[in-house]
Amino acid sequence: MIHYITIADVLQLLRIGHRCTIVVCSYDKNRETGGDRVTYKDVILRSATVKGEARPASSPVAGPSSNTSKNPHHRFNKTVNIQTKNGDIVTIHPVLIEEFNGQRVTL
Repeated sequence: MIHYITIADVLQLLRIGHRCTIVVCSYDKNRETGGDRVTYKDVILRSATVKGEARPASSPVAGPSSNTSKNPHHRFNKTVNIQTKNGDIVTIHPVLIEEFNGQRVTL
């Protein structure tokens, strides 16, 4: 029997700091490439902070700072950053997530 999970549920689990294995379809608008299935094991959602450093999305944000960070426009681009087990930060499109912890992802 195939089990399904919605994208909204996937994002909710990621936002609370849930580590997972996901399978996504790659996509790069600038290079006009994509379509490869990529598996990321033991990933966690990350978000941008001051000086481009990444922090867990479930971590509290520090107070105001005089430093500014690059704004990745995640809402505009409909993307999120995930951190892999080896520390790499990868930007993915949630609608291109095909599997989450062995469950098929649906809209």
